[in-house]
Amino acid sequence: SIILDGKDITNLKTKDRNVRLVYDDGGLIRKRTVKFNLEYPLKLKKIDKDERRQIAYEIAKKYGLEPFYKEHTFRLFEPEIISLALARTELTEVGVTLIDNVFALLNGVERRDTFNKYLETIRNIKGAVMFATDSVEEALSFGDRVVVLNSSFHQQTDTPYNLKSNPLTLSVDELVNKLESAVKIRVL
Repeated sequence: SIILDGKDITNLKTKDRNVRLVYDDGGLIRKRTVKFNLEYPLKLKKIDKDERRQIAYEIAKKYGLEPFYKEHTFRLFEPEIISLALARTELTEVGVTLIDNVFALLNGVERRDTFNKYLETIRNIKGAVMFATDSVEEALSFGDRVVVLNSSFHQQTDTPYNLKSNPLTLSVDELVNKLESAVKIRVL
């Protein structure tokens, strides 16, 4: 069973679950424009056409998507896809947002810089946020509680500080210490 706010949502239609999924392709309608992809969730909420156009355009400006506003999403590069996917999180309020490794589209410095650019945006998403990532640095930077899996097996669930100072398994210790030797970790 999937229980959310005390209600079993297991058999509800996806649209009725009060959950949003943001994944690596952003759940975008690829053959449509950035404008359409920003307006569509508002249309589903039956927001007036003029109001949804204004809201969508303001969100596009906020996320640096104004130059791409009339472009089809299949023409966007990965940083713009991520920006659009995250921009859509501001268009509707839900109880839970699941973000599934969106920054994996990028590599190295571009990934780190884009993650850092949107870290506060993700932290300010209303409701609960579950952030799945294959980056230890992202997990320790974002999570209040971090679940560590190794080959799909649960290793430890803890705060970033406790993962670092009290790892329960050798694999968790190696993961954190390996990262720490490569990148300076600041756990608050």
